[in-house]
Amino acid sequence: MPITISDGGVVCLTQPQSVDLGQIRAQSLNVNVTAGNITQNSTTNIVVSGLASLTATGTIQLNNATNSFGNLVLSSPQTTITVSGAMTIGSMQVLDAMS
Repeated sequence: MPITISDGGVVCLTQPQSVDLGQIRAQSLNVNVTAGNITQNSTTNIVVSGLASLTATGTIQLNNATNSFGNLVLSSPQTTITVSGAMTIGSMQVLDAMS
C-alpha cells in the first residue's frame, strides 16, 4: 500500500526496505530507504514546495509528469524523475560510473 500524506509540513520517513509513495503534498520531504527502492504509485503525484531529499540503496523512480519539487537532492545508484514545471536540483550523488 502506498504511503499517502496530504497537507504535510515537514515529512521525514526512514524505511528498512523499499517504499511506494502515494499522493504527497508537503513543505519538505526526507525519505531514506536503507535497503531497497523508492517508487511512486502510478496514479498519484508528489508536490513538495521546498526541499525534497531522497536516499535509497536501490533505484529511485518517480515517473508522474504532475510531480513538482522546489529543490531536489538525490542519492541512489539509479534515478528516474519526471516533473511538471521548473525544478532546482540541489545535489545529486551518482554511486556508479556513468557511461
